[in-house]
Amino acid sequence: MRRAAQSLGMTPAAVSQQIRHLETQLDTRLLHRSTRKLSLTEAGQAYFHHCQQMVQSAQEAEQALAAVRYQLAGEVRMTAPVGLAARQLPMALAPLLAQHPKLTLTLLASDECLNMVENRLDIAFRAGPLEDSTLVATPVCEFPSRLCASPSYLESHGTPETPEALEQHAFLVQSQTHRDGRLQLVHSTLGQRRVRITPKIQTNNLQVVHRFACQGLGLAVLPDHEASNALERGELLPVLPGWQLSGLPFFMVTPDRHRTEKVEAVIAAVKRYFLASTGAREPE
Repeated sequence: MRRAAQSLGMTPAAVSQQIRHLETQLDTRLLHRSTRKLSLTEAGQAYFHHCQQMVQSAQEAEQALAAVRYQLAGEVRMTAPVGLAARQLPMALAPLLAQHPKLTLTLLASDECLNMVENRLDIAFRAGPLEDSTLVATPVCEFPSRLCASPSYLESHGTPETPEALEQHAFLVQSQTHRDGRLQLVHSTLGQRRVRITPKIQTNNLQVVHRFACQGLGLAVLPDHEASNALERGELLPVLPGWQLSGLPFFMVTPDRHRTEKVEAVIAAVKRYFLASTGAREPE
């Protein structure tokens, strides 16, 4: 009884009281007691055997939980915008998945904000300002953005020379990033401007904005990695190149702050790739 008390950080009297309480609860005597000796009754021996099995099962459950939490094995469920899922994420995650053969990935490509609980998601990658929620959002990076338009649009509607002139033009916007209908621009010497924009087309997909811009339907705000190839080919031209736009924030969203090692590894791999290969910068 004393050794049990020491192991549990209790007094012998407290341990004895707990055993008596258990006997009362079970309505069965578990111990033979004398002034010199304690021994198990037949019922106590049977009960002890089953309790040992319970403890062993609990220990095995803890070991299984540790394997899930600390080893890069098992499934990671995540969602990301369609363009990101199709182009950047395969390159970002291929080395990690090749290095850990027991790690598997389920990727739901969607430009909608999928319900993380209903879809059993571990991670959601989301671009643009986030709505308030009980989810935990962590900034991953920020994509530099630029204002651009096709040569045919600028030929037909003129090239705006000042931020204020933008208010006379049609805009093609990603709905998640321009909810307030405003565009903020900063100049190294002229300071900051905030102008109202009129969306002609709103969509939840950046690639759709890109395609409509190339068809000459308006001005578009696109991240550098989305616009760079079209700018090099001359399909799009920069507008107000002396003015800088606010970057497109990119977030990692999880159901709570308790993240497994495999989830942390996926997040680190994505962030590392974006900062090294897409021109993204550390979030402010």
